[in-house]
Amino acid sequence: MGTSLTPDFWRLFAVLLVVAATLTFVLSAVLDALFVRRLRRRQDRQLTARANRPPDRPSDAPADRTPDHPHVARADRAPRPPRRTPAHR
Repeated sequence: MGTSLTPDFWRLFAVLLVVAATLTFVLSAVLDALFVRRLRRRQDRQLTARANRPPDRPSDAPADRTPDHPHVARADRAPRPPRRTPAHR
């Protein structure tokens, strides 16, 4: 014995579909607004922190590396081979 989909079923299905789509849209809009607000507040705090910080001064400590002299491995240790996964072999 087969069942038929009655008009009441389709009416209820349509109502539930519209409610679910509306709820999804509203929830995504609210979460997006909260996320954007959080990002903007974080940027404002960073700008305020930078404005209140004293100006940068050169360090008294010697620099380990300079742009003209990149880091060089010690001669007593051979460089390690690059790690390769089975997908790269």
